[in-house]
Amino acid sequence: MNSEKTQEKNAIDQIVDLTRSLNSKNDSSSLLTKLQNSVGNQDVLETLLSLLGDIVSFDPDTPVSVTSIRCLQLSIHLVFLLGIYTQIPKELLAPAKVKAVPPFSPKTSVLTVFKFLVPALLKPNLLQGPVSLHYADLLMVYLYLKNIYGDDFRNEDFGVSKDSLVRIMSPDFVDPAKMISACLQLLQPKIPAWMRGQLNQYLTTSLCKANGVEGFLKVFMQANPNSIERAQQAARLISSVPKNMTEQDYLNLIFPQIWSLFFSLPRLACQITIALLASHRHLATEFFYKQLSSLSSPTVIDLTPVENCLKVLDAFASIGNEDMLKIAERFVPSLLQLQSNNTLKKQAQESLLTIISRAGTKPLLQSLESIHHLGSFCHLLSNTQLAQFLPQLLELWVRQPSEHRLELLDVVQYALTKVDTDEIPSELMISVCSDLISEVTENLNNSESLLEISSKKDVIEESEEILLILLHLLSSVIGRNRELGLENSVPLLLSPLRQLAAYPNQVISTLANDVYKTLVMGSDDYSSALSYIHNDQVPVRGQGIYMLRKLIEAKDKRINPLRILHTLLGLLTDEDSYVHLNVIAALVSLCDKYGDMMIQLLTEYTKVEKYSTDETLLIGQAIYQSMERLGELTSKYYGQIEQTCLVLLNAVVIDVKISALNIAELLCRYSLSDAFIESATAILNLEKTEDKKFLRRAALQVLDSSSHLPKSVTITLEYLSVHDEDEFIREQCSRLVNKNAEENRFFLE
Repeated sequence: MNSEKTQEKNAIDQIVDLTRSLNSKNDSSSLLTKLQNSVGNQDVLETLLSLLGDIVSFDPDTPVSVTSIRCLQLSIHLVFLLGIYTQIPKELLAPAKVKAVPPFSPKTSVLTVFKFLVPALLKPNLLQGPVSLHYADLLMVYLYLKNIYGDDFRNEDFGVSKDSLVRIMSPDFVDPAKMISACLQLLQPKIPAWMRGQLNQYLTTSLCKANGVEGFLKVFMQANPNSIERAQQAARLISSVPKNMTEQDYLNLIFPQIWSLFFSLPRLACQITIALLASHRHLATEFFYKQLSSLSSPTVIDLTPVENCLKVLDAFASIGNEDMLKIAERFVPSLLQLQSNNTLKKQAQESLLTIISRAGTKPLLQSLESIHHLGSFCHLLSNTQLAQFLPQLLELWVRQPSEHRLELLDVVQYALTKVDTDEIPSELMISVCSDLISEVTENLNNSESLLEISSKKDVIEESEEILLILLHLLSSVIGRNRELGLENSVPLLLSPLRQLAAYPNQVISTLANDVYKTLVMGSDDYSSALSYIHNDQVPVRGQGIYMLRKLIEAKDKRINPLRILHTLLGLLTDEDSYVHLNVIAALVSLCDKYGDMMIQLLTEYTKVEKYSTDETLLIGQAIYQSMERLGELTSKYYGQIEQTCLVLLNAVVIDVKISALNIAELLCRYSLSDAFIESATAILNLEKTEDKKFLRRAALQVLDSSSHLPKSVTITLEYLSVHDEDEFIREQCSRLVNKNAEENRFFLE
């Protein structure tokens, strides 16, 4: 025994002496030359293997110095350098290793060197540690020899059992972190396809093992543990499905590991989840919904799964990724219900606050089942959050069936007491209130059809309570935001407010009237009107024209009649008839309040080349209605109206001629016009085609409005009453002949 220890000590001493010779500062020779000088005429590699062979066979408990251990490590490195790197293809090696390979031709084969190293790795001995530092190179040699020798490789004697060899070289048995580290070291850019495929398979197998993902991350992130870019790169690699596996099979092995990572490496777990949601959205979402379903359990028996889900949900909400946040939002109703569990209440509320801080308050109103838990959580919201929440809360409250509305009323009232109206988004609030007031008003109107008196009374009382809350809220918002500048919301609100101002309930009517006056008087109505008329929404454009008309009728000093005339005429291009009706009403008011505008409008009426047919007809309607409003006073524009109509009776478009005849007919009610009688008679005599029948009927109306028709016209009417092809014309001509005869007899009498 003592002789063995002596032999071992001598071998260690020789290794120490050999390696120390490499550090001689006075010798500038190459590493290989120094080694050769140290061993004399012996082969360097065989000498190293012989010395190491003596050491590997002795007691591993032999005490050795730190210097000796380092020398042993260097010796093993030299074995790989001289016995492995010099004999395998250079494309299997990293560039640094290729550069370090000396010009040495070993007499010992790679297989022989490998057979020496395997027992040194497997059996307890002084070389086990130094050899394990080269595990990646050993794996490379193993795969290389398997590829070279094929099935014969299995029959080789390695000094250990075949099962032992498999256990240290197979990813099924080796620690995932160790195998992954080795594979990543060996995946050089220029390695052959067979080696790349083998390493990728080993990586996949290791990754899919329990803790494989965590092992991969520890190795991959070691270079820069805090790098977001590297974490994202790792996430992309993990989310990539191997070619030899289906997506479902691979992810079934990966997903549970990702879930576990949230409790050890949450930051990296989030990055991988983001990558998985981006590339495998359906399967990833399905997995996390299932894992988080413990939160939705009606009863909590085991707290641990729920607490784990809450931790993961916090991570989902905190990372700031939209896809992860959507998953978290889905469980807001479950979190609200968890508040009823005293143990989990605080943690559930913290998760809710995290989600609300990222996603806003809208998710709070997802489920009616959780509404009765909403009140306790709202007490945790800041006033700013309550202000953002209030518009959505009001919408939900008003639109719920009456049985659910009562549950929300307490929450609504609490929010109203806490919210500072300065913090409420004014435009949104006014828009919401406008919609809700319209809906409630419609419900009130529909209540008239209810047969049961008690049901009708309940609907009215509840609707009035809602209206009062909405009107008070509006009053507060508008009162503190006088400079609204809200081009879309205000005009939509004015109409229902005007309707409520006439409501039988005096409290509601007074409040609605006050809000209405505040809105109209508190803003620059002229600028608002000009802004509204160009809005995208038809009701808003109509409201803008209505506001302009009111300013015209009040002869507001800001009104420039000619400018407003052209502004209104420009709106005739609008496609909506509601806008047209409002424009005509405004033009009538303009002509009524500013006399010169009637003449200007008549001038525009003749410009058929400037306006389309429809626009010309609309101008004609405005002139007609202005004449109706003027009544007998129309006569003061007699000459201008007569001349305008005579010009248009020469127009090409029949509808324009009919429009002119309608105006002429109205003028003839107040003043006789020989020119109109002559023109109308000519039309009856000459325009006899089918497409002119409505033109002829309009001409007949002109004659009908004229008194004291000349004899020549009467003769024409008598003839047409018998011979005209249009039955309507015949009947009207006969009636006119009789009417004219009656009037003449009365005149003579």
